[in-house]
Amino acid sequence: MILVNKIYRSPYPYEAYPFLSDEPNDLRCDFEILTDKISSMVGLLASMCNETDIKEELLKIDELIYNLNPTMRTHLTITQEEIDWLITKTTQLQEETYVEGRLFVLPAGSKRASLAHIIRTEMKGLVRLMYRIEYNAINLKSDNEKKVDVESNINLKSNNEKEVYIEPNIKVDIESNINSTHLNSNSKNKCKFDDYEGEYEGNKVQNEVFDIGNLLSGYFFYMALKLNKLDGIEEIEYKSRNYK
Repeated sequence: MILVNKIYRSPYPYEAYPFLSDEPNDLRCDFEILTDKISSMVGLLASMCNETDIKEELLKIDELIYNLNPTMRTHLTITQEEIDWLITKTTQLQEETYVEGRLFVLPAGSKRASLAHIIRTEMKGLVRLMYRIEYNAINLKSDNEKKVDVESNINLKSNNEKEVYIEPNIKVDIESNINSTHLNSNSKNKCKFDDYEGEYEGNKVQNEVFDIGNLLSGYFFYMALKLNKLDGIEEIEYKSRNYK
């Protein structure tokens, strides 16, 4: 029988983030770290833009990404109206930067256009992470060997310590999280960090979250083209050796 010891948590009041010690298969924290990083990069890009309309637009998107941050652990708060606004802005940028016959460009140019390209690739990485989270949820649900009937497996020891025995032969202390509830995307619970700690049960990623991630990747591609145009830098067309 293997005893699963508690992972060390810093006792000081400066812990970087409460969920950094989540289990390896729990990718919610990874999602939150990456959206935090992307949001910070968008803020940097906004600081490089003196055009009032572009700066305001980027700061609005910056806030949207920050609102996307806790989605995997709580619920989606970005509205359909905001998604429609993002579709409109992405379509406008596409029309502004369209060049007939041009398929690929090198991710290069001015500093701020290059930063927009980096944000674009980070958004692609975020969408890929969403699929990993989705597949994890599917695998956790279908893996019958990891299912546990908590009520029937609780062993009350003489000191009233609660334990659960999980096959195969792993003993886990669930004193603190026996009553915890995994919050799905429809949860309206008030956000307190302690409310979101507990055993990971998988996440179903909402379709709208996938849509937002893909939209933002496209948005920053076209924003990169626009910024190069504003900065007087001509795009370098790229001809793929693989895709004809």
